[in-house]
Amino acid sequence: MVKTHQVAQEQEQEQEHEHEPQTNHKRDQNQEEEEEEEEEKKKKKKKKKKKKKKKKKKKKKKREEERRVGRGTVGKITLDNYKRVE
Repeated sequence: MVKTHQVAQEQEQEQEHEHEPQTNHKRDQNQEEEEEEEEEKKKKKKKKKKKKKKKKKKKKKKREEERRVGRGTVGKITLDNYKRVE
């Protein structure tokens, strides 16, 4: 009877040890998924920032162009040849 009790305890311990790696594996898998999600968020944020910067640069260029042309005035100056148009 003592041997069967010991064998049963050993089997229980082995089963417990088998379950631990699965939970660790699952935890690792969840952690990897979270890291991937964070990377995606960073990429999206970076892309959005880049797009915003590009838009701002384009707006600045347009503003500069309008300033040089003299938008809305009677004697406009064209960008093509910088000659006065009447």
